[in-house]
Amino acid sequence: MVEHSRSYVSADYLIMAGRLFEGIKQRSYELLGDLGAASVLDIGCGAGLDTVSMGLQAGERGRVWGIDLDAEMVALAQRRTRELGLAQRVRHRVADACDLPFGDAQFDAVRSERLLMHLPDPTAALAEAVRVTRPQGRLVMIDTDWGSLSTATAEVEIERCLARFRAEKIFPNGYSGRRLYGLMAAAGLQGIVLEPVAIHLTDLALWRFITRADDVERFALERRVLSREALQRWRAALEDASEKKAFFGSVTVVIAAAQRQSVSVS
Repeated sequence: MVEHSRSYVSADYLIMAGRLFEGIKQRSYELLGDLGAASVLDIGCGAGLDTVSMGLQAGERGRVWGIDLDAEMVALAQRRTRELGLAQRVRHRVADACDLPFGDAQFDAVRSERLLMHLPDPTAALAEAVRVTRPQGRLVMIDTDWGSLSTATAEVEIERCLARFRAEKIFPNGYSGRRLYGLMAAAGLQGIVLEPVAIHLTDLALWRFITRADDVERFALERRVLSREALQRWRAALEDASEKKAFFGSVTVVIAAAQRQSVSVS
């Protein structure tokens, strides 16, 4: 059983991860199409890093909305837009991704990033995203395939055990990256484009922070998935690789873009 609160991350985490995802973020904006005068929705906007970026690209005629279930994140996002003088074109509100407070076909483009992996019902969230997108509008979703997380180590059994535990017990939908195509196809979206991106790190400290290794290892001990002796071996192996400047870790992130079908005329 997954405990959803264990997949929650802080604003500091989002800011740090945002730096690693900068290229992926920019690519997602491109896949949304021309933002010059578009109405855009960012689902799971967090602290507003992307709504601000898209608001700057949208110009005076564009409008960007961001929603997030976390009221503190939304307040932070609102404060950032006010400070940057974007309050007229970029707005945020507290809302559930599976119950969007917007009318049908309201947005030219809809985006989410690393959202579905936190949701127990990604199909419902995608259905809502499609509902609020206008016919022929664009949808872009980015998600991590935590099952692809790999680390160069001689402790292969421990490495695989922790990778599977993270994907299946830390996140409600830890294999979300590899499932994006199937979800979009089942939702009837057209012209699906997939762009898998491998992110790699050679800095152990940064890798541990981004993968939340301390939390995952602690939870694995609590669940008795991992023994203390095995954890000690695992950490020692990683530290040894780091000292020898041989540490390497990677994970695959999938960018999926598609178009909502036109409304059929009978």
